[in-house]
Amino acid sequence: MSHVPAAGPVLPRTAAGRATTRPRRPSAAVLVVLCAAQLMTSLDSTVVNVALPAVRRSLALSPAGMQWVVDGYTLALAALLLLGGRLADVLGRKRTFLLGLGLFTLASLAGGFAPDAAALVAARTVQGAGAAILSPATMSLLTAAYPDPDRRRRALGVWTAAASSGGALGAVLGGVLTQTLGWHWVLWVNVPVGLAVFRVGARVLTEAGRRPHGLSRLDLPGALTVGPGLAALVYAVVGTGTTSWTSLRTLLPAAAGVTLLAAFVVVERRAKCPLLPLGLFRLRAVACANGQALLMGAGISAMFYFLSLYLQTVLGLPPLLAGVAFMPGSLGMLAGSALGTRLIASLSPRLLLGAAGMLALGGVLWLSAVPVGGSYATDVLPPVVLATLGVGMGFVPITTAAVQGVAATGLGVATGLLKTSQEVGSTVGLAALATVATSVTARPLAAAATGAARLAAVAGGYHAALLAAAGLVLLEIGVVMVMPRLTTGAGARTAAPVLSGAPAR
Repeated sequence: MSHVPAAGPVLPRTAAGRATTRPRRPSAAVLVVLCAAQLMTSLDSTVVNVALPAVRRSLALSPAGMQWVVDGYTLALAALLLLGGRLADVLGRKRTFLLGLGLFTLASLAGGFAPDAAALVAARTVQGAGAAILSPATMSLLTAAYPDPDRRRRALGVWTAAASSGGALGAVLGGVLTQTLGWHWVLWVNVPVGLAVFRVGARVLTEAGRRPHGLSRLDLPGALTVGPGLAALVYAVVGTGTTSWTSLRTLLPAAAGVTLLAAFVVVERRAKCPLLPLGLFRLRAVACANGQALLMGAGISAMFYFLSLYLQTVLGLPPLLAGVAFMPGSLGMLAGSALGTRLIASLSPRLLLGAAGMLALGGVLWLSAVPVGGSYATDVLPPVVLATLGVGMGFVPITTAAVQGVAATGLGVATGLLKTSQEVGSTVGLAALATVATSVTARPLAAAATGAARLAAVAGGYHAALLAAAGLVLLEIGVVMVMPRLTTGAGARTAAPVLSGAPAR
C-alpha cells in the first residue's frame, strides 16, 4: 500500500525556510463551542420527525407537505455543503462559522412561528442552508485548531461523539418537547442555544492560517452548477416516494442533475480557484473516505429510518417511547467514538475501519431478520447497540482519512466534501431503499385479509430494505480494503501536505 502524508496543516515558514512558532493550545471553550454547533445541526436532522403528526394537525399538512418539512432541510444541506466548505476557506473559518450559525438560528425562530406549510418548509430549507455553511466550518476550525495529531485525535473523538449521537438524541428530544411544550419548541430550542454559542464563539474562536482571500476567489460558475445539480438529483430520488422511477417527474430532474454535475466537472478543470479542486480525488485516502461516508451514510440512515417505522407500526410503540428506544443507539455511538479514539493511536486505521464495518454489518443483518412479533429487549436492542458501536468506531478514522494530505488552505472544502458524501448517501440511499420496501410490500399487502397478514407484509418490506442496507455496508468494508496506509501519531507531524485550495492541474 502506498503511503499518504498526514492531514495536519504545516506551520507557515519564513523566507529562510524555518518554521514559525507553534500556535498555542486552544482553550476548552473552543472545543465546547464547536461540539455544541455540530450537535445542533445533527439534532435537527431528526428532531422534527417525531413532531410531524402534531405539525400535520396544527398546519393541516398534506402527506407531501410532511415529507418536504424533512426533505427541504436535507435538500438544502446536501446541495450547499461544498459551497459552505469553500466559503470557510475564502472568507475565513470563524466568519463563516458565525454566518452559518446566525442563519440557522434565525431560521429556527421563524420556523416556530410559521403560520402555514409553505412558511415552515421555507424556514426548514433556510435552516438546511445555514447548516451547510456551519458544519464544514466547524470541522475545519477544529482541524486547524489542533495541528498536533495526538491532540487532534482526542478532539475529533469528542467532536464525533457529539455529531454521531445527535441523530438519535433528536428523536428523544423531539418526542419530549412535542408532548410537553408543543411542536414549535422543536425549532425554538435552537434559539437560546444558538445565541449562546454565537456569543461565546465570537469571543474564543480565532482565524488560523493564511489571510482569507474574499469572495473574488469563490468560483461562482462552480457554485451555480454543483448546487443546483445536487439539488436536482436529490429531488428526483426523493420524489420516488410518490412517483415511479420511470416517470417524467423523476427522469427530468435526474437528467438535469447529471448534466449540471458533468458541467461542474468541466468548469472545475478550467477554474483558477476551483470550488472543488479535482486533485483531491488523486489522494486515495480522501477518495476512499468519501466512498465510505457515502455507503455508510446510506446503509445506517436506512437502518434508523426503518427501525423507527418497525417500532411504531409493527411493535405499536407511541412516538415518545419510540424516541426513547433510540437512546441505546446514542450510547452505542458515544461508546464507539470513545473506543475508536483510543484504538486509532495503537491500531492500524485500516484495521480499525474494517472491525468497525464488521460490527455495523452484523447489527444491520441481525435487524433484517427481526420477527413480526419481536421483542424490543431481545430482537432490537442488541443489534442496534452492535451497529451503532461500529458506526461510532469508524467516525474518527474516516474523518482522519478525509483530510489526509490536505493543506490548511483546503481543509474547508475537504470537510465539506466529506459531509456532502454523507448527506447525499443518506438521502439517495434512503429513498432507493424505501422504494425496495414499497415494492416488496405492495403485492402481499394488497392480498392481506387480516391485521396480522398486513403486519407481516409491512415487516417483509422492512426486512428487504434492511438486507439491502447491509449490502451497502458490505460494500463500505470493501472500500476499506483499498484504503492506503494512514499516517497517525508523532510521525505525522513532519509530513508535508500535498494539496491545497490551488487549482488542480
